[in-house]
This record gives sequence, structure tokens and C-alpha cells, in this order.
Amino acid sequence: MPAESLCAMMDHAGVDVAVLQNDHVYGDLNPYFAEAVSAFPDRFVGLIQVDETQADREDQIARLHEGVRTGLRGLFYKPSAFFRVDFRESFDAPRFSSFWSEVEGLKLPTYWDLVPIPGNTKADYLDQLGRFAQWSERYPEIPCLMVQTIPTRLFFSDGRLEIPPLFARLVEERQILLELTLPIVWGRWYEHPYAELIPLIRTLYDAFGSEALVWGSDIPNVERYCTYRQSRDYLPRTCPFLNESDVRAILGENLRRFFRIDGGPPSCP
Repeated sequence: MPAESLCAMMDHAGVDVAVLQNDHVYGDLNPYFAEAVSAFPDRFVGLIQVDETQADREDQIARLHEGVRTGLRGLFYKPSAFFRVDFRESFDAPRFSSFWSEVEGLKLPTYWDLVPIPGNTKADYLDQLGRFAQWSERYPEIPCLMVQTIPTRLFFSDGRLEIPPLFARLVEERQILLELTLPIVWGRWYEHPYAELIPLIRTLYDAFGSEALVWGSDIPNVERYCTYRQSRDYLPRTCPFLNESDVRAILGENLRRFFRIDGGPPSCP
């Protein structure tokens, strides 16, 4: 999608700034994101992507520095990429310590796409969460955001969201942000404005407050279920317990602090 097209969609949906991220299946887009950020510095925040399975190599660490030099503000990290090595290793392997030290030194906020691997069970997710907890103890200065919060398809049923105790502790102690990207997950089963998801959102809100929640859309893929604008407006429409301050925090202010937008982009050593 050309950057100009996304800007037009953002204008129509009432979105001021978009965070650019992508799965590996869409390609290596670091330079493409950097071009978009350069052309529209007030509209886009770009994330860096590396080969997670080779992140200790000098060329991958160089990608971090090149990304920062070209205006990208954070890292998008996908542990499931270790399928390439049959999950013989993981992000917490000792050989990746040099990579994570660079991320920490660059003060790169990191989006974690933490999913249940190698299977798709609660036990698999809790194993990954335990690994993340140990990793987090070693790198406490890296700001973290959990993409799509937790695997809600596993932990939400019969109108009740189960929050694993370790997850709750990590969010509170590490001040981790949780991304609400619910239409892309639940749009196959529910219609906008997703009233069925009120208990899920309310549970997260009651547990962590609006200061831990951020909105995400997964545009353009979300348009298979609803429009870009609908992916944003379902929150205030569906959740009357969210006051104006809560909505402002979730729809932008929390991410503004996460990326230190007011302070300008991080500088590359």
C-alpha cells in the first residue's frame, strides 16, 4: 500500500498517526517503512524487524542501528519465527544477549507478538510467558507492548476472560502496554460494534486501568470484517464505562509516551 493511500484512509477514519509493523510473510519492509516515515514524519511511527533466529549476527544488529538512523522508533519481535529452526531455540537463548543489549542501549520500545508455540494451547502460551518473564528480568529497561494482548481465543469463553497470574504480575511490574486489536480476532464471529466483547474489555480495564491499554487496528486486513473507522469507534460506542480521559489514553496518549513522541526519535550511537 502506498503511504499516500494509507494517509487518505487515516484521514477518512479520523486517525492521526499509524504504527507501521508487519509479519515476515509480507516481506522485509524496513526501508519501505523508513521511506514512509521520511515522507510523512507526523503520520507514521515505523518499527524495525530483524531475523529473530539470527539476531546475534552483526548484520542483524546493524539493522537495528540502520533503522534508528532512518527514523524508525521501535522493534517488532515475533518469537514464532523460530519455527524456521523447529523451535530448537527461543528468544531467551544466551547467544542473543548481545542483540538484546543493543535494543536496550538504543532504548527501542518493543512490540512482542507472543503467541502459543509450538502448539496452540494454554500450556504453550504459559511456557512462552515464563520465558518472557525470565527475559524481562535481564532487560528491565526495554519498554514492552503485547500485540493483541493475550491469545483471547484461548482465554476468553462464556463471557469471562481468564488473566494468567504471571501475565498480571508482569503487566503491573513492568508497566507493559496491552494492544486491543479485537475486531481482527473476533470479527469472524461477532458483528460491529462487538457488544459480546464488553466483558473482555471490562476485565482488562478493571485489572490494569486505561493507562495499560492501547488501540490497534491491523489495517488493511481488518477490513475483511469492518471498516477502519469502525475498528476505532467500537471502543467508546461499546464500552460506556470508558470516560473521555480513558478514551484519549487508549487511542493515543499511552503510545505517545511509549514512543517518546514529544521528545523526538531516539538517536543512533
